[in-house]
Amino acid sequence: MLRDAGSLFTAALLALAMTASSPVQATAIVGAWGNFDATGASAANLLPDGQYMHVQFGPPDPPVNPTGFPGIERGTYTWNPVTGSFTSQTGLDTNGDWGLSNSVRSSPGAPSTPCGPASGCVVTVSNGVLHAVFPNGSPPEDTSDAIQGWFVENVPASGDLIVFDLFPNDVYLMGIDPVAGFYVYGLYNPLTGALTPQDTDLPGGLGSAPNHASISGNELILTTANGGQLTLQAIPEPPAIVLVGLGLVGLALMRKAQRSIPRNA
Repeated sequence: MLRDAGSLFTAALLALAMTASSPVQATAIVGAWGNFDATGASAANLLPDGQYMHVQFGPPDPPVNPTGFPGIERGTYTWNPVTGSFTSQTGLDTNGDWGLSNSVRSSPGAPSTPCGPASGCVVTVSNGVLHAVFPNGSPPEDTSDAIQGWFVENVPASGDLIVFDLFPNDVYLMGIDPVAGFYVYGLYNPLTGALTPQDTDLPGGLGSAPNHASISGNELILTTANGGQLTLQAIPEPPAIVLVGLGLVGLALMRKAQRSIPRNA
């Protein structure tokens, strides 16, 4: 099974540039949200079509696993912008005690449960920070939107999803789901575009991970040592953050000219 997954990933990297599936109207929480500290890195990619992929590298969790649970989690989510009510449903989980399926924990080391209709999770966004409040005594959790995220769906096969997240300190995380689900953790050189993987569970190890990334507009092109390429699209950002962060004055003027076109909240 692992060999089949490795072949699928190789096929994906050999694919020509492809665009992601047609996005729906973005909401305030759509984007790539991440945390990084000395113990590890994590990224939650909330896609505009209601899918999510969470990628984790560490940190240690002594009551459960002293080395942490690197891996990915993939599923679907819903969010009510009026009440902040957030729910998620997980389909694939390889990162153990981390991710949206393990968000609610009554105390350190206690069993955790997912954000669902009965758990009452509330998620709000303010000034580029996602603020999640979990019930049952779990502390609130803030996640900065400083990271950049890209994704591609249905490559190489229908239903597949690949995400790439870049942190401000040039650390990157990559989540790959065909079949079993894999992660890559590494370093990015913004001057040369070189990717240096540090840890992965890909079949074939570090040598099978992409070794170069180039960014052009809203596209990220990953390249392997043998020249295979895969193109990912930027995860749409909330409109206000896009305009401020990227300075798209032309887009702002276009929206002003098209003010008569209704927009979803």
